[in-house]
Formats: sequence, structure tokens, C-alpha cells
Amino acid sequence: MMSGSIKIFEIHLDNPTATYASGEIIIGKLIIKLDRVISLRALKLKFKGSCKVHWTETRNDGRGSRTISYDGEEIYFRNDLCLFGSEDGSIIEMAAGLHTFPFIYNLPHGIPSNFEHRLGKVQYSIKAIFDRPWKSDYKISKQITINAPWYLDSSNDRQNIGFDEDSFLSFHHFYLPCISQGNMALRFRVPRTFFACNEEIEATINIYNLSDSVDVTKIEMTLRQKLEFISKSPSIIKKEVIDVQSVEKLGPFPKEGEVKIKLRVPSVPFSFLTYCSLININYRIIISVHVSGWHCPTTKHFDVVIGSKPPLATIPIGRSSISYPIPNYSAPSAPMVMPVEDSDEFDREIQIPSVNLPYPPAICHNTSEFPYSHQHSYRNIGFNYSQSTSPRENSKERK
Repeated sequence: MMSGSIKIFEIHLDNPTATYASGEIIIGKLIIKLDRVISLRALKLKFKGSCKVHWTETRNDGRGSRTISYDGEEIYFRNDLCLFGSEDGSIIEMAAGLHTFPFIYNLPHGIPSNFEHRLGKVQYSIKAIFDRPWKSDYKISKQITINAPWYLDSSNDRQNIGFDEDSFLSFHHFYLPCISQGNMALRFRVPRTFFACNEEIEATINIYNLSDSVDVTKIEMTLRQKLEFISKSPSIIKKEVIDVQSVEKLGPFPKEGEVKIKLRVPSVPFSFLTYCSLININYRIIISVHVSGWHCPTTKHFDVVIGSKPPLATIPIGRSSISYPIPNYSAPSAPMVMPVEDSDEFDREIQIPSVNLPYPPAICHNTSEFPYSHQHSYRNIGFNYSQSTSPRENSKERK
């Protein structure tokens, strides 16, 4: 609960959407408005990025039921920044008026995108703490979104060759299996394996129906998401399957001919959830051909990869422009850092910076109600990995 003496306690970011890429710089300010002098130990910002998985299962062992809890956590970064006061616990005073505390934080490279599910989540936050002596602290938190694109390498023909499979069906009478009802041959084709969100997956089914009594009645295509949640204590993998999109095409269909069916990829998390070792994401398309009578449908499963297209840059030349893909270079993160209290929980080495990024001075306007306005100096923080490996790769090295 906020005190009556604190009128404003807010985190403002220069990016109104609070969406960033890995390695990008967060620029913002903490704004506090006081109507009187307040005693405090310190004013802190906490930056944290983590993944957590958790679920419970109830088992009956004959002597009664017991609940088992499965948990896993990995920390991508956790840094504290003291904006006002000190860490030694000494008590200071903050004057009445409007206070602005600008800050800069350099996100590390190699962190996964946000992900939300009832069994696990990847999330990032900035928390402000007003540490008061002998009283409960004031806390506010702001969530940020990390968009880590996974670029599809469409030039790799060996991995993006698509699928081409055949099926041969032989039909028999349901009550008299010795009576043949003819044959049917099906050919399933998908031209490629890699797709981006909002793209169409087009499948082609060739029908060669030699049966006089059995016809194709319906063709379905489904995009299925397979999730894996990895618990560390105890060590176990929990799987979950979700059908995220489905389309169908109804007959009649020709005895011999070609049928195309299309499915548009919705906005879904990219395949693999790169740099996260506790959650894995895979996708598969399922094509089913239904026939008349009591015969079972024929189903084919094909694994696909969902990612993002490489960005295009446009160079204007006269009245025309040329678009070309930008190479995805691995740029080093800016080494702006501050030591972390719980440094033993990190698998990465934190370095002290040699150069700080410049930032233009902010303008703070006085108010008639609070004529005293305090503009504090910029604080910056960030860190650089000693290794450019993912948590999944780091865990393998430790083993």
C-alpha cells in the first residue's frame, strides 16, 4: 500500500511498447513525487530475466495419496542498481518535490523470447524498491517483452526440401472382409519445411481412386504444437500437445486428380525457444484423408519449423529502391555493468565497463504544487557474457 506522502512512484521507459531485442539498451527513468521529507535506506532497481517451470502430480501408493512437486528455474540475468542512498543500511532523507532518476540498462545477448503457459514461463521485469527503515518497503514492477527472432535460413536447401510421401490403400467389405472394394493411391506433398508466422502452408494431395464404392469425403490439415517442460527437481520431462490451427476441405473429390489445401500459420512462439533449456517447442502438420463407409482415415505427419524472415533493408536509387537481406552478424553486448549481490548463482562472468554509452540530459518541469524538482544523474548497468553460449549449451559443458 502506497503512503500518503508518496504521490507518484512510477517507472517510465523511452520505448512505449516495452518490447526489446536481446542485446538492446533499455533507457528509462524512475519518477517519485513526495509531499514531505521521507527517510529511507536506499532506492533500488532490480532487473531480472528468468524461466520457471512448475507443476504438481498426485500419486496413490497404496498407503494414501501424495503430491509431488516438479520445479525448474534458470536465470538469464539479475542485476541491482542503487539509484539513491547506499547498500550499507545507513538512513538518509529524500527531500520533498519531484525526483527523476534516469537509468540505462544493457540487455545481454543470447536470451529467449517471452513465453507464457500454465506449466512454465519466460518473463522479464524491472522492479523499483523504496527501502524504508523499520517499515514495509514500497515496490512497483514493470514487465518488459523480449522479442528474440529466430531467422529461417531459406538458402539451406538440405533442410528446407519439404515432403513427398505415398500411401496405398486396399478396401474390403466391413462384414465380409474377403470381398474387395478396390484400391486407392494417395500422394502427399509439402514443398518446404520452414515457415514464418502469417505465411501459408500449402499441401498437395494427388488422388488415384480405383474403387467404385469408396470415395474421398474430406481432407483435413492441422498445425500441432508440441511442448516439453523440463523439471530439474526431480528430473523429468512433461509433454503437452496443442492443435493451434486447423482447416478442412469437403468433397466431392475427383476419382483421379490433384487437391490443394492451405493453412495460414498464426502468431505462435518460434520453434525450439532458443536459449531456453527448460522449455522446448516443436511443430508438426497433420494431413488426414477421410473416405466414405467404415474405413479409417489415412493420416500423415510432417515436422515443420516456425521462425521469422530475415529483415530487408531498402536503399533508394532515384525513384526505385532495392531490397536485400541484412546479414545477421553477432554483435557484442555493450559492457556496462554493476556487481550483483547473488553472484554465485550466475554461470557467466560479469565485467566492469571501460566505456559508458552517452545519453542526452532529460528535462524536468517543475509543478506549481511541488515547486522543488530534483534531476538526478544517470545510472547505467549491464553485463557481457564471457561465453556466447546458451544456457542449454552451458549446462552441457558443466556436465
